[in-house]
Amino acid sequence: MLKYFLQDYANHDLPEHPIWSTLTGADNPNGGIWFLHALFVFSFLAILLCKVPPLLTFLFMLGLKVASLFVNLPTFGLHPLHRVYAYGVYFFFGIFFFRYYGALSERICRLFQKKRLLTFAGTVILLAVSFGVVRWNQLNPLSFAGTDFLLTLANIAIWYLVAVWCQSYTVSQRLLTPVGNYGMDIYMLGYYVQITLRVVLMSLLGLPYLVYSLAMCICGLLLPIPISKYFVRKFRLTRALLLGDFKKEVNTNGKKA
Repeated sequence: MLKYFLQDYANHDLPEHPIWSTLTGADNPNGGIWFLHALFVFSFLAILLCKVPPLLTFLFMLGLKVASLFVNLPTFGLHPLHRVYAYGVYFFFGIFFFRYYGALSERICRLFQKKRLLTFAGTVILLAVSFGVVRWNQLNPLSFAGTDFLLTLANIAIWYLVAVWCQSYTVSQRLLTPVGNYGMDIYMLGYYVQITLRVVLMSLLGLPYLVYSLAMCICGLLLPIPISKYFVRKFRLTRALLLGDFKKEVNTNGKKA
């Protein structure tokens, strides 16, 4: 609806059949929502494959991902299959990692406590390699089809190490815990904050790219927290529609609201 009324400021026009395109994920008028469509497909697959060992499912998806880097796998006219080939490996790796998360996390945290300098150096090296790969890909855009895949793997490792680092300090825990608790809220509401700022700061005021991009980044991360806390989470309908939370709230006396 926002895109319909703000069409003059949109980067991409609405498709001919926006509702159908949104439901099928073929040409979504809100580009960021592709993630929710893909998440629905992966969740459905996970239910069907729940009896298969997570390692086997992950390895199968990894094989599809690697194959898709070099050949065009058939989609049979079904756009969701493209999402499965491109992103299924990350979803099912998450399931596999979750199964053994406790033991792996404990080992990594022990390693961090004993060798903080080593883990910090490893994080910095991964960051440097990532920036180097990005720069190389800019200079040689067709050099290697799997660049994005390798960058994604590197950044998963980087952000996990950063999270372990932040977890070890009380100050960073206090600062970042609200961001973690409102992660879904930020994802669902940050888009609207960012687009509003882009329209006002770029299209209307003509401010430099660095100014409005930083404002979009910071406000898109922080503003959804009070918006959700004082509005979205206060009402069952908005909690259900925006956050997928259909649970009834429980009062302090134990009764459902």
